[in-house]
Amino acid sequence: MIAIGIRVSPQTIYYSILEQQDDGTIEIKTVDTIIVPKAMDVPKRLTYIRTTLISIIAEYKVKKAGIRIFEGSSMNISTDRIYIEGVVQELFANSSVEKYFLGTKGTLAKLLEVKVTDITKWIDEKGQSEDLEIEGWETMKTESRESSLTAYAAINS
Repeated sequence: MIAIGIRVSPQTIYYSILEQQDDGTIEIKTVDTIIVPKAMDVPKRLTYIRTTLISIIAEYKVKKAGIRIFEGSSMNISTDRIYIEGVVQELFANSSVEKYFLGTKGTLAKLLEVKVTDITKWIDEKGQSEDLEIEGWETMKTESRESSLTAYAAINS
């Protein structure tokens, strides 16, 4: 089973693709980013993001997906982020992805059967789950760690 986890920011889409092997182990296929072109207007940026993600999903044959959405209590909500998350949701609903979820830290914790404090620690303090050992975790940006945990949760969804 191959899953993608996505974490959106207004200028960058962070994504991780993980594959669950037959023996249950998780293999990291890629942890990467899509840079949102600033020179385009909003509709063209959204089209660019959608087209790029369609290609990635097809290339890796992604079947499960998750989007790490903003925390509802966030005081600093970006409308660009909301637009991008909406386009990604629409893409998942109309693609080869068989199952997807939208999730906050609480959703990730539920799917991974851990406490929210564990998710926060893995994201913020650069620790990681013993079940998911990702090379270079300590040097990853916070958003890349979030996308990796989201892909891992998608596998468990």
